[in-house]
Amino acid sequence: MGYFPNGTSGRAYQERYCENCVHDVNQDCAVWLAHIVTKYCDKNGETSEAGKVLDMLIPETDDGIGLKQCKMFIRL
Repeated sequence: MGYFPNGTSGRAYQERYCENCVHDVNQDCAVWLAHIVTKYCDKNGETSEAGKVLDMLIPETDDGIGLKQCKMFIRL
């Protein structure tokens, strides 16, 4: 899933990918914005429809511990 469990995890991801991507030159990446403003779970605790989209954009690693590279990532 494209969910960051805490601010440190999100910031580390930004440093690794976002700051090196053509889509975030002015810190205006739509994928990152979606992660900030989108509620990942619905009121029942289930993955929301928006959360499913986040899953597609930034999928989990195969072991389920981390997050893979964003599907929109294009190195500067």
